[in-house]
Amino acid sequence: MDEQILFQEKQYLGRDWTWISVRLILALFCFVAYYINWEHVVSQQLFFIVGVGILLVSIIMLYMVSYRTTVTKTQCYFKWSMDNEFSENRLKLYQAYRKEEILQFLF
Repeated sequence: MDEQILFQEKQYLGRDWTWISVRLILALFCFVAYYINWEHVVSQQLFFIVGVGILLVSIIMLYMVSYRTTVTKTQCYFKWSMDNEFSENRLKLYQAYRKEEILQFLF
């Protein structure tokens, strides 16, 4: 990628507010069940371990990059990190308008 990068965006795996709230509600359920369950020590410990595990996985997922989009003058790169190797798909950008034509619309 010798070209100048015009735009770069990173989408993270765990930063969707809907799924963050689902994971936090599941962890909260585990901690409430841990607090209420006084008779069965084994299941009480299991609820605590699962609740802590949900929180740890949620924190790790906040920093995992799901895919990265990079736009240069002539190409657009989509890189997914879900594959075994960091794959890369390229799309050619069609330059339908020249720079002068775009500036004409802006000014």
